[in-house]
Amino acid sequence: MTSFGRDKLFTLMLMVTVLLTLLFAGLVAADLENAHKTVTTALTGPGGGAVGGAGAGPTGGPTAAPGAQGSSVTHSSQQPGAAGGPAVHGSAGAVPNLGVQGGVIRIGDITTQTGPGRSIEMAHAETAWANWVDAHGGIDGYKISLDLRDDQGNPDTGASYYHDFAGGASAVFAMVGECAPVTDEQMTKFIDANHLVMVGECQEPPDAYTSPYIWLAGPTPFQNGQLGAKLMVALQHWPTSGNRVALVCLNDPSTQKVCDGAAAYYGQNALWNKGPQEEAITDNNYQSLILQWCSMGVTDVHLVLEPGSTQRYLYAAENQSCNGQPWNPPTFENLVIDDGIAHYPNAAGMMIGTPFTPLDQTGTPGMQRLISTVQTYYPDEKIDLYSQVSWSYCLIFEHALQLMGGNVTKQNLIDTLNAIHNWDTGMGPTVSYSPTQHDGDVENSLMKLKDPGDSWQLVTVHGPITLS
Repeated sequence: MTSFGRDKLFTLMLMVTVLLTLLFAGLVAADLENAHKTVTTALTGPGGGAVGGAGAGPTGGPTAAPGAQGSSVTHSSQQPGAAGGPAVHGSAGAVPNLGVQGGVIRIGDITTQTGPGRSIEMAHAETAWANWVDAHGGIDGYKISLDLRDDQGNPDTGASYYHDFAGGASAVFAMVGECAPVTDEQMTKFIDANHLVMVGECQEPPDAYTSPYIWLAGPTPFQNGQLGAKLMVALQHWPTSGNRVALVCLNDPSTQKVCDGAAAYYGQNALWNKGPQEEAITDNNYQSLILQWCSMGVTDVHLVLEPGSTQRYLYAAENQSCNGQPWNPPTFENLVIDDGIAHYPNAAGMMIGTPFTPLDQTGTPGMQRLISTVQTYYPDEKIDLYSQVSWSYCLIFEHALQLMGGNVTKQNLIDTLNAIHNWDTGMGPTVSYSPTQHDGDVENSLMKLKDPGDSWQLVTVHGPITLS
């Protein structure tokens, strides 16, 4: 073969090699694209259009907002005030969208309504809110379906409910107004792993409040304990030395940080026995404790107990004297005062802090809506702090849905909640959230119980006080 022929053959083989290389590269690229392509699901809203799916919008055609056929809705990154869609910390991002179908948004709530740590008023307030929303046409055309469960203070029962809410036929769009402390304190990792959005929680260990999926309307438990102690020291002149304050705490992870916050603020020199008295939820040793406190000159009692334990303390105090006098020192309850507590005559004068509108300020628009709604569905229900806790979380969820419009996806809910800034709940707290900040205002007002019995009420002693 001549030199010229060899050169032509080499050139031809080189061209073939280049063409085969390009073809192979194209096949690999196509395979990779198919392997990592995002799968999106378009939900059907009340108008029949695609709502909130990642393929909706400019590239997938305009989506229809509920009740407004043919009008377009924006993606979460375009929501008012979202500033381009804040990034979500932790594992939150592209979360599975569950609990929205046929114009209905399913929300879940596990509230201990019977058994230790009951908070049935929270359940009633949220039920009243959901009924009111549906009776008034829903939110942007979407009705609310509330799946309310009672764990009865049993964490095994509660854990099974969490699994129901995370997937399958009982899957929910969000959990709202959660209050099942013995269940919740063991489920934070489950919440994160399953992208369970939780708008509100009444009492969990500290790791819950670093979760990218839980939003609060007030202080964290540690801050709540600090605020309680500060109210007593600054406003009621409780001692900061002399071991004259008995701090009594429920020995449970769900309440421990409240106790720690109070103890840290008082300092050990103020506390009887140099620290908290830890009590199991079934303990009933309060009579012997009172005898010790009497002999050692305790002047004030700070309780971090659930309602049943507080009732047992009041019963013991009612039947125990100190140096010939009834045992009834100034007492602060850091968790809640409800009907069971307020029916004890010696509960008169018991104090409590609240991050919400004080219960005797019934003329504000926020309180008027709460009172009228709850009493529509539960006419014999007394509005208490539990009612306010649940109601404030319902309002935050409602506000987020209003901002979202027709783009009802979990990712948009996360983005929207994280973009809420300086919004007044109407119940006291003003909330500002970000991807790294899910707490509300850190302040409390001081209230005192008067007229124990059927007509009990909490009256304002002092307005808001902060930790700063």
